[in-house]
Amino acid sequence: MKILHISRFDRGGANAVRRLHYGLLDRGYESDLLTLDNFNNTKRRKYIFQPSLPQKFTLQDRLRIKLKLQSPHSFHDQQGLQLKGYSLGYGFTFPETLHDITSHPLYQQADILHLHWVNDFLDYPSFFSKNQKPILWTLHDMHPFTGGFFYSIGTDYQAKQLTNFIHPEKTNLDILLNKNTKTKIQNIENQYIEVLATTQTMKKLSEQSQILKSFKHHLIPLGLDTKVFKPYDKFFCRTLFDLPSDIPVLVFVSASLDNQFKGLQLLIEAVSGLENPPYLLAIGQKNKAFQHIPYIRFTDYISDEKLMALAYSAGDFFVTPSLQEAFGQTTIEALCCGLPVISFETWGGLDLVNSENGIRVKKMNIKYLRRAIQQILSDKIQFNPQKIREDAIQKYNLDHFINQHIQLYQSLLQS
Repeated sequence: MKILHISRFDRGGANAVRRLHYGLLDRGYESDLLTLDNFNNTKRRKYIFQPSLPQKFTLQDRLRIKLKLQSPHSFHDQQGLQLKGYSLGYGFTFPETLHDITSHPLYQQADILHLHWVNDFLDYPSFFSKNQKPILWTLHDMHPFTGGFFYSIGTDYQAKQLTNFIHPEKTNLDILLNKNTKTKIQNIENQYIEVLATTQTMKKLSEQSQILKSFKHHLIPLGLDTKVFKPYDKFFCRTLFDLPSDIPVLVFVSASLDNQFKGLQLLIEAVSGLENPPYLLAIGQKNKAFQHIPYIRFTDYISDEKLMALAYSAGDFFVTPSLQEAFGQTTIEALCCGLPVISFETWGGLDLVNSENGIRVKKMNIKYLRRAIQQILSDKIQFNPQKIREDAIQKYNLDHFINQHIQLYQSLLQS
């Protein structure tokens, strides 16, 4: 059984792809990972897709591109013009790209295709017109069942709107969303696809969507190595990250600290309004110059899982104020390290956070977030770190996660 994972990225949320890929290799399965962008240190059977000029370019186009008189990505420029002036939230991509994944040797050798983040990578017309292999498609965001948006937050649409055709069509964007939705449906309608959601809400949205409603759906929460993500000595960890030993520490993690929808600015404002603010350890890549705030320690994005676990262990609580989240890998990483979690009631928050392991914040604003932080810092609520970890191990251990995938792969082959 040869499994090919296809994902544009290999970091951030795509850590789930790498964990699954490595877990399959460790169990003796033939697993390969094909990515477009190389961010992480993933080395075991990972291959970077090398784009080639598609046949749609004429000989004259090829010559102009070689002479640098024409951009090979003018195709994307044309797409971008159609979106000018609209609020795109997390992002928007089209079902058409310049990449023919079916031309890659790994595709040709594979028995099963596992699609992950394929936005702006997979070209629906070329891929699905040639594909005859079974597909497992994991929903890491809404993009597989919308006309282009990754999420509804930051757009002019509600989540449920984006899962169906837009009627009536009032704007050019409405027309474009419907066109892309139709393109997706027409290309995948004769494929053998099974869909995998990581939360109840994502599963329900997908099952009700025009694009994926006809396919079988499964629910498997993500998993991780609980032997790595565990509590470590707090004094050592605080020394490592240069944190004070006598003040409560909140931990915040995002691949990009600049992503406004991950809620760092909300968190900073919520903490700054407290009479005795806790320390904040903010982990992730940043491009903007965050002003110097005495009680915040910024640390660059951490790709090493052991170091990441040490960072969680330096904290007392984990805060994830994301405005929309399909799952929340950082949440289960923190839980496995025994940290109580503060989360907005996003799709991941609803499935992962309860009264035994944290606080769910009902309204997504500074006032309610600050109130939750005050609550968790007080002695009014007591959490048991050992119980939090034990519950997380039972739900999110890597062995169970991988075994469930193996069962799905075997079922796909038999079908």
